[in-house]
Amino acid sequence: SDQVNSLALVRLSVSVALFVLAALLILPNLGVNVIGLVAGLGIGGIAIGLAAQGIFRDLFAALSILFDGPFRVGETIRFGDATGRVEAIGLKTTRIRSIDGDQIIMSNDKLLDLQIRNLNGIAERLVILNLPLHYANDADAIASLPEKLKLVVEGVKYCRFDHAVLTDFAHSAITLELMFHVTRGAAEARNDARHTVMLSVMRCLKEAGVAFYAPESDTV
Repeated sequence: SDQVNSLALVRLSVSVALFVLAALLILPNLGVNVIGLVAGLGIGGIAIGLAAQGIFRDLFAALSILFDGPFRVGETIRFGDATGRVEAIGLKTTRIRSIDGDQIIMSNDKLLDLQIRNLNGIAERLVILNLPLHYANDADAIASLPEKLKLVVEGVKYCRFDHAVLTDFAHSAITLELMFHVTRGAAEARNDARHTVMLSVMRCLKEAGVAFYAPESDTV
């Protein structure tokens, strides 16, 4: 869990700090010239420090993720051009299961450099359906659609109707824009609601005697 990971990182950081402090206190009592030892490390110490920079950056990034909480294990995030579910937050890397099933292993420091969108923080989702209506449809039948579609959307769980309006005389069809909100933020809820609304819209238009435009209908 996140708390377990946080405690592990804190214990590691504290342990390292205490070890260094203890060494600085004990070595002089053993007759070791600490100042001379540090000076003797010279370039080697600098090289080690430079090599450890990446490790410490990832460690501090992990602490930032766990304490600041931009995302947590189990949440779905979008970063760069990838989307996935966070499986684990480690000392150096974060492991994410992409929507394609691949496991993405990202350096904590590099991950925080990207713009991260936490999809679990979405309260509701907007859905827009553009319905292509055939020009041969009766205008009065089309005029009755907004009220009918409002009832369709309001009859689907977690859906809130926004509008249904004609938006364009396209080359081959009249476009009617149906917009509604899904009041549960999960992507799965949005997909289920959209699926149900689309099926209901098809039934609604059939009952209203309004036909969708289809390429093959041009030859009829």
